Amino acid sequence: MSRVVLDTNILVSALLLNVLNLFLMLSYPEELDQEINKSGSLRESFLSVWKNLVFTLRGQGALRATTNVCIYDGFYNAVKDFLQPIVKTLALTMPLLLTLQAKQRSAVLVGIVYFFIYLMTSWASRCSGAFASCFKTLTTPQNLTMLAGFGLGILCSLAYYFRYSSAAVVLFTVISVIQNLRSPMSVTYVSDTVPCEVLATSLSVRSLITAFYTAIMALVIGLLADHLGLGQALMVLSFGLTVFSPLYLVSMEKHTFECEKNRIS
Repeated sequence: MSRVVLDTNILVSALLLNVLNLFLMLSYPEELDQEINKSGSLRESFLSVWKNLVFTLRGQGALRATTNVCIYDGFYNAVKDFLQPIVKTLALTMPLLLTLQAKQRSAVLVGIVYFFIYLMTSWASRCSGAFASCFKTLTTPQNLTMLAGFGLGILCSLAYYFRYSSAAVVLFTVISVIQNLRSPMSVTYVSDTVPCEVLATSLSVRSLITAFYTAIMALVIGLLADHLGLGQALMVLSFGLTVFSPLYLVSMEKHTFECEKNRIS
């Protein structure tokens, strides 16, 4: 009975959040409702957006750019939930808070770790612009941060495999920092790579592709963790993504589409 009540509460909470999102969308000002097609036809507008999106993904390197952005997002989303069992392992091995039970020690340490993670990721997001300005184009930091994240995944797997849980937690934290450092740059890079007319559609496609990569990677790392262990699973995933990285490394070319004429003053 309690399980049914819990599931019902989750369903009601999710429904409430979606309703609030709907009201948020309805609150957008009318100035944002620009006509894509001069005829004003919904069908023609949809076809225009679709053709522009297909043309963009085929001819402007946006597919590779989107993959570059989404592959790391999917990697982070797939592995971030495995931080908690690592922290619990660390809590059991550290000679701290011995007056508390194992569950309580784990809860306290998880809270402390996530507090510092959120603090550092917030700082990383604020510093993203300054970090990107150190490079001539956004392609360089996009590639560097992606490879650094995969490399840290390999090191984290080794640390966990050899029972250096504290080092694994630190490396996991840096992976989270890189994700938040990349996120503002990724949105800017996608915005510079696709025409303004299909920018919103491209960002929606980015979310869809990220969800697809997350599902695939979560399935892979989950199956491998069941058969090989968490450390080995993270190693296989991180190493595999590093090996295939030439498929989604972005080139130094930059395709910028002028949006000034379409911006709302």
